[in-house]
Amino acid sequence: MNIQTINEIALKTMSKRKSHLRRERGFIYYHGERVGKIALKLRENLFPDQASMDDIIYVGSLFHDVTKGIEPHNITGAHLTTIY
Repeated sequence: MNIQTINEIALKTMSKRKSHLRRERGFIYYHGERVGKIALKLRENLFPDQASMDDIIYVGSLFHDVTKGIEPHNITGAHLTTIY
C-alpha cells in the first residue's frame, strides 16, 4: 500500500470542501490526518507488537469523514468508498 499516494488522493478529494459553514476548507482532510495519528498511537500503546494493520488503520482514519457535511455522512461515505 502506497500511503503517500493515498494521502495525495485524500488531499485532492477533501482539501477544497467545507464540512460546515464555520469550518475552513480542508478541515476534513486535516482532521482525518489527526485521527490517523491518534489511532496509530493508540494501537502502539495497546498492542505494541501488532503493527501489521497500521496502513489500514491510518487509511480508514484518514477517510472516515470523507463526506462530512453530506448527511448522513456515515452512509454517504460508505457508499462513496464502495464505488471506488
